[in-house]
Parts: sequence; C-alpha cells; structure tokens
Amino acid sequence: MRARAERWLAEGIDQQSDGLYSERSAVYAVFVSNPSLAVIGDVFDRPDLHDVVVRNLEATLGLIHPDGSVETVHSRRQDQRGEPFPLAPYLVAYRRFAIERGRGDLAWAAERAAAQGIIEPHTVLAELLLDPRLAEPLPVADPPAATRREAWEASRLVVDASPSRTVVLYGGSDYPRQRRIRSGLASNPTFLRMFAGEVVLDSVRLSRDFFGLGPFRAAEIDHDGDAVVLVERLEGRYYQPLAEGDRRADGAYDLADESRFSAAMSFPDRQAETVVLRSRIAARPTEGGVELEITTDGPELPWALELAFRAGGAFEGVPEAADGSVRLDTGTARYRVGSSTVEFGPGVGGSGPARYHPGEDYGYLGATDAVGGRRAYIVGSTPGVARVFVRAS
Repeated sequence: MRARAERWLAEGIDQQSDGLYSERSAVYAVFVSNPSLAVIGDVFDRPDLHDVVVRNLEATLGLIHPDGSVETVHSRRQDQRGEPFPLAPYLVAYRRFAIERGRGDLAWAAERAAAQGIIEPHTVLAELLLDPRLAEPLPVADPPAATRREAWEASRLVVDASPSRTVVLYGGSDYPRQRRIRSGLASNPTFLRMFAGEVVLDSVRLSRDFFGLGPFRAAEIDHDGDAVVLVERLEGRYYQPLAEGDRRADGAYDLADESRFSAAMSFPDRQAETVVLRSRIAARPTEGGVELEITTDGPELPWALELAFRAGGAFEGVPEAADGSVRLDTGTARYRVGSSTVEFGPGVGGSGPARYHPGEDYGYLGATDAVGGRRAYIVGSTPGVARVFVRAS
C-alpha cells in the first residue's frame, strides 16, 4: 500500500502558485486534500506535505468573509454555486498548525471556526485522541488587516477589504475556453460580491442573449491602476449554404457539433460569418463600495446587470415587481437590512427585459444556474459604455 501511495505522490501535488489546489474548492480542501496530506505527512514522515497544507490554509485566510463564510465563487467543484460555505469544518486543521507552528494568523481562523460550532464532533474527538496536542492553548490571535487587497493570481480572484465593506472580484471562468458546463470546470458567472455591514450582495452578473452563449464570464483578470479589469470575447457564427459540390439530394448531412449545438448540417463544410461580442468590466473599489464601467462592442442587443442581495432586507426608492425584484431605469435605489444600507445605480434607461438568461447549456434542459435572493436589474444595450456604482450608505 505504501508503494502505491508513493506512486501517486510522485505525480506531485496539484497546488497552484496562489496556494489553492487546482480544484480551487473549499469543500474538497477541507474534507479531502488537507486531511489526507496531513495524515500521509504523519505516517510517511513527510513534513513537506504539511507545508503544502499550511500554504493552503494561508491562502484561505484572505477568503474568510465578515459573515464567517469561505469564498467559493472560483471553485471548480460543487461548492461554486449554492449556500455560503462555513469556516467551521476548517477547525482541526487551523488549530493543529497554529499550535505546531506558533502562528497567530492561523489561531485567529481557528477561533472563528470554533465560534461557528463543531462540525462532526465524532471526527474532532478522534483527532483529539490521536493527537492530544490539539487541546493545547492557541497562540494569541493575529487577525488580518482591516484594510487590504489580496489577489489569487492563478485563480484570478481579488478581495479588496476596508472597515466598511469587503469586495470580491472574479475573472477565472473556464467556460470561454472549454465552452461547456460540467463538474470540474469553473463556470460561475458571478463576477462581483460585496459584504457591507448586515447587507450581503451575493452576486452581480451581466446577462444577455448572444447566440445562447449565456452570461458574461471572464477568463482573465488584469489591473489598470486601482481598477480590476475583466474581459470576455465571444464568437457566434451564421452559416452559409453549402457549395454545389457538397450538396446531397437526400439531405442526409453529417451530424456535427458547432460548439453551441449539434445538427445534421455538416458544419465543417460550410462557410460561416463570425460575429464577435466584446465585453469589458473595469471595477474600481472605493472607500464604501465599487464603481463599474461596463464597455461592450458588438451587435445591437440588450443586457441586464443583475444584483442579487441576500434575503432579509427591503428595497427603497424603486417599486417592486410581483416576484419581489426591482428594475432601476433612472436614478438610484437602496437595499436595507437592519441598520445597514447599500445604494446602487444609476439606471441607464435600457429597454430590454429585466431578467437573467442562463444560456442554452442550461436552457435546453429546462434548467438554470440563476441565484436566489432579492434581485435588482439595471438594463442597458450593446454597443456602448455604462457606469454603475454600488456603495454602503
């Protein structure tokens, strides 16, 4: 068994340069990768494997949000869309290495994880019996700086935090390259999240219907001064009639994949007219929130910027539709939870529908990756430039 394990280890550990594993998944790191590497490091006397775990825990520190969740928008696994992922399962790992290495930053995370309650008490008890050092006192907690900007370059993720808000910007989708939705690929179209007091803006997405290719999903992230720039280029094709020599009297042409759909149309034998849609979102974090400059170039078509707030609050300054959503055509509006308020806008006066379109990858199955919560829409059109802000007020 040891020889087989060492054969797997000889392939190397899939840890990215930013400290996250290639799956970029909190659930896999906390339940699979980190505990496995920690045990193998113990049994095989491989402290280098413990170093891998610590690098992952260090990378995760900046992904811990004010609500105690761990960011997963960049994940390639099942936790990329769904309920907030809690810090609690990280308790044993953070506690162990905080004690072993005298790390106050890891101790801070261990204390936050413990405050959420113990997940799987039987597992924690077993860990304590196997390693009584886990019961030793933690080092003095050393919390992260209240004002900071951190980047996970390999995952194309940025977290910009200030005392009044935390902004998450993401441009690491696999979809533009792979052109498919499946487990193991990062496909979440959320490019912005924000935490401001009691208000949580869970998701900001740019929706449009361009050849059924779905919402904006940036595959790259760049920096322009203090702005984070997300860019996407999409292509769709209009196919032309077959040349005379390629025609068949019986109409029986090859079933072929066009990358968007399949049809018995012998696509490789046809000339095609390519249509390009370019989208650029420059996000500039401000003291209280973030400013967005949305630049689009391509055919005329409507788009809808969807802001999905976590439930529990109320919109102000704009009427609600029957489903509880709002459409902001002019001016600004607010979302309030308790004593916290986030203002957003202005509306840009677009005439398209205020809705989210998931694209044909979901639509042909009658499915969707739409988020829940309280949704607000700002509607515009391509081509052009629109400027929108979101800020705590």
